[in-house]
Amino acid sequence: MTDVNLKLFTASGDQESRTLGRDVKGNKVNFTPDANEASKYINDVQFNSKTGTLSIIKLNGEILEITGFLTQDQLGKGERGTRGRQGKEGDDARPGKEGREGDEGCQGNEGKAGPNGKEGRDGGNGPVGIPGKTGCDGLTGDPGLEGIEGDKGFQGELGRKGIDCIFGKIGPIGPKPKATAWIGETEPTDDYVIWAFPFSGDVPVLEDPGALAIVANNIDQTLVQTSGNTYTSKGNIVISEILNLKGNSIITWAGDYSKDSRVSATISANSKTLTLDVSTNIDKGKAVVIKGFVTIYVQDTANEEVATIKVSYKFSGDNGQIVPQDLKGTAVDRSINEGQNAVFTLNLNKATNQDILVNLTFSGSTTRLASSKAVSGLIKKGESSLEIILATVVIGGVQADSVIHGTFSSSSVREESAGSMIADITISEQVPATSIVATNRSINETDTTTDYLIPVTLNGELSGAGSVKYTIKNGTALFSSHFTSSGGKSKTLNFTKSFQTLNIPITVIGDNANVGDTAFTIEFSDASSNLSISKSVITITIDEDDIGFGGGGGCLEFGTMVMTPNGPVACELLSVGDKVISRNILGMPDGSLNDDFMYWSTKEYVGDLAFSLVERAKLDTYHKMVRFNKNPRGLTPEHPVLTLTNSVYSWKRAELVAYGDMIETDNSWIRVEHIDYVEGKFNVVTLDVEPHDVYYADGILVHNVDDKNYAK
Repeated sequence: MTDVNLKLFTASGDQESRTLGRDVKGNKVNFTPDANEASKYINDVQFNSKTGTLSIIKLNGEILEITGFLTQDQLGKGERGTRGRQGKEGDDARPGKEGREGDEGCQGNEGKAGPNGKEGRDGGNGPVGIPGKTGCDGLTGDPGLEGIEGDKGFQGELGRKGIDCIFGKIGPIGPKPKATAWIGETEPTDDYVIWAFPFSGDVPVLEDPGALAIVANNIDQTLVQTSGNTYTSKGNIVISEILNLKGNSIITWAGDYSKDSRVSATISANSKTLTLDVSTNIDKGKAVVIKGFVTIYVQDTANEEVATIKVSYKFSGDNGQIVPQDLKGTAVDRSINEGQNAVFTLNLNKATNQDILVNLTFSGSTTRLASSKAVSGLIKKGESSLEIILATVVIGGVQADSVIHGTFSSSSVREESAGSMIADITISEQVPATSIVATNRSINETDTTTDYLIPVTLNGELSGAGSVKYTIKNGTALFSSHFTSSGGKSKTLNFTKSFQTLNIPITVIGDNANVGDTAFTIEFSDASSNLSISKSVITITIDEDDIGFGGGGGCLEFGTMVMTPNGPVACELLSVGDKVISRNILGMPDGSLNDDFMYWSTKEYVGDLAFSLVERAKLDTYHKMVRFNKNPRGLTPEHPVLTLTNSVYSWKRAELVAYGDMIETDNSWIRVEHIDYVEGKFNVVTLDVEPHDVYYADGILVHNVDDKNYAK
C-alpha cells in the first residue's frame, strides 16, 4: 500500500498535513475527518461539508491528480472559452489584524451569474500583509462565473506569501467529459470543474476495468427418436455473464440456424437465451449430425462498445434399425476325390448388414458323409459368403461316382435363380490301392511319464516302397504340456515290403491333477501314388487317471470358507442348491456363456450384494496352489480373482495377481503384500454358482471357472 500526503488548509488559513491510504485495488482513496473537525476545512474547495470525502479520479484513461470536484449546483454553469480579459481585482478583506500583503488574485472565468455564497463568519484581524506578486491574467472568453463570496474575517489566499494563484484546469476542445468522481451527495449530470490544490506523494494507479466481454455455452446434444424415423431435440445457448458492462446491454443473435429448415429458433427481444428446436428424419441404418455456429452481439449503451462471441451447436442421432436387404444366394458345385473333405459354399450378392443364420440339409449319396445330419452356419455382418466343411468316408471296392446335394436355406436369403442354393458335391471313385489304416485310440495318463506307440498299418501287401506324412495337431491336449513325441510334430513314414506296420511314438506327461480327459489329433497326407489313406484324421484321447469328478481350472482348497447367508461354510461341505452370498456386477459379461468376463474391465465398479445358488460342487485333487497374504488355504493358479490395478477393476488368474494389486475381501479392498506358490497334492472343490457367477472364498471375491475347464 502506498501512502499519499496531502496539505489541507483550515478556515483560519493554517496548514495541516494528513496521510491518506489506498485500498487494495487502488480504485479510491478517501479521507473522512471526524464529525467535530469536518467544519474547519474549506467546504467549497477541497471537501464536501457533509461527507468530508476526498476522491481520486481517472478521466479518459489518464490519471489526473488528487482533486476535489465541485458540481454545477455549487459553481453555476458556464462555457469554457479562449483566453479572457484581465479579471477584476478581488475583494479586500475586512479590517482585522495587520497582515502581510498577499498576491493579487487571479481573474476568474466570467459566466452566468451563480448563486450567492453564504455569508462568512466574523474573524479576527489578520497580520499585515507584504506586497504580493502580480496576479495572472485570466483566460479570454465569454463572461465567466461570478466568484463565490469568501468567508469574511480573513484575508484570502492573497494573504499567504509564496502561494501561486490557483487556476481552473481547461479540458481539450471537444466533447465535454462527464464526472466519474465527485464531491456531494448526488452525481453531477453535466460538465464539471476540476479544482486543484497542492499535494505530495505518489498518485495511485487505477486498474483498467477491462473490455466488454461475453460468456456463453455451446450445445452438444443427442437427437431422440420420437416416432418412426423422426428424431428431435432441444438445446439452449445461454449468455451466463456479460463482463465489464457499464450501462445497459443490447443483445442480437445471428447464425447458421436461420439457414436450416430442420432447426427452429425461439428468442425474444434482447433475450439472453436462444432456444434451438431440432426435428429431422433419419433413415434406418443412417446417422445424422446437424451443426453450425451462432454469433452473439452485445452493445453497451453507456459507451456503444460492442462485444461478440461465436459459439457452436451440434445435434447428432443414429437410427440403428436394420435396413431390409434383398439378399440372393448362389451355391458352388465341386468335385472331390474319395476320402477328401466335402466343402459346401454359399455366396451372396452383397455383404450383409446383420448376422444371417443359414441351414444346410443333405440328399443324394448321403452315406458318403461321415454325418448326414443337418447343420447350420452364420454369415457375419459385413461378410458375403459361408463355407461349411464336412468329412467323407471311403467305401471299399469299385463304386460309381457319387453326388451329395447340399441345400442351403435362410429366411433372409432367396435364390438367385431356381435351384441356385443347392450345392452338388461329386465324389470321384479312385482305383483301389493299398490303404494306410490308423484308428482312434485311447491312452492313459499316470502320475509319471508314460510312452505309447500309435500303429499305422497297410491293409494289403506292398511290393515296393511307399510313404505317408503325419502331422500332430493340438486339441484339448497340448503338445509339450500334456504329451510329446520323439518324432516331433510332423514326420514321413516310409513303408517297405519288410515294414508293413510303422509306429508314431507318443509320450504322455503325467501329473497329480485331475484336468479331465484331453485329446489331440493326427492327420495323414501326401501319400505316395501306390498308397491310399483310409482315414485322414484319427483322434487320440488321454484318459485322466486322477480320482475326482471335476477338472482343474478354478478350485478351492479344502477348508476354504465360503460366505453364505448363514455364515461361513467350508467349501467341501457345500451341496447343489445351497445359497451363497454373491454380487450383481454391472456390465460384466455372463460367465456361463463364455470367458469374455476375463477380458472385461471398468473404472467404475458397481456390484450390489446378491444371492446365488450352487449348481455344481465337485471334489478333485490338484498339484499347485496360490495363497495370498499368508492365508493357510489357497486357490488353483487358474482361478479368477477380482483385482484393482491402477484404478482399473478386472478379473485376473490367481497366478497373475501381483504384489501391490488390490483385492476385494469382506466388502473392502486390501493390498496384496505376500504371495506363496505351493506344490503338492491338494484336495480341492470346484464350485459353479448362478446366476451371478461370483462368491467369497476366505473373504476374497472370486469367479466361477469358465465352463470349458470342467471335465465333461
